[in-house]
Amino acid sequence: MIVLDAADKSLEIVLDAAKTTLDCHVVAAYWSIDASGQWTIAANEVKTNGTTPVSIVAGPTAGLETARVIENVYIYNDDTATKGAILQVNHGATIYIVRQWDALAQNATAVLKRDGSAAEEAV
Repeated sequence: MIVLDAADKSLEIVLDAAKTTLDCHVVAAYWSIDASGQWTIAANEVKTNGTTPVSIVAGPTAGLETARVIENVYIYNDDTATKGAILQVNHGATIYIVRQWDALAQNATAVLKRDGSAAEEAV
């Protein structure tokens, strides 16, 4: 389970190369925990930007949330070439690698689940 419990913590994705034709699609489902302890489900959708890290889920909003708990992350390779992808936590400019996929095939989806397990499906 990935917990973003500080405003300067975020979940990011970065690829091993620029897109050939199309960016990869990334969808993350997460729980937002507010100051009173209420859990609310939320989701973010982003597209990759080659070797530039892209924030998928930002840290909790100061004063409103205490944490964000990542449920699942889906990465779909819509490009015409195989891609390597790194899912990482950025905490105050210090990078922590969560998971690395060396070869995500064209039209394949990689999934990181809440329990830390991962899967890859090719279409």
